[in-house]
Amino acid sequence: MTFLAPTGDRRRLRPGLAQERYVLRLEEAGPFLGLDAADQRVHEVSDLGSAFQFHTHQRALLVARELGGLVRRRISVIKIL
Repeated sequence: MTFLAPTGDRRRLRPGLAQERYVLRLEEAGPFLGLDAADQRVHEVSDLGSAFQFHTHQRALLVARELGGLVRRRISVIKIL
């Protein structure tokens, strides 16, 4: 499974527009999901600031579906600004 690194987003935004971000969360009130810097494994994190951020809604949905199938739990996509 390929994640899009935050520095790898090639989309250009128009000046003055805020760039949207999306994170993944287990269930609706569960922990967020992050990537371990050392081995790039997915792990649970308690705060939003440590969660892996996606640049596109489509990529976040794709990864949520794939991870949800692997862990057999519902994964929510949360929009942040």
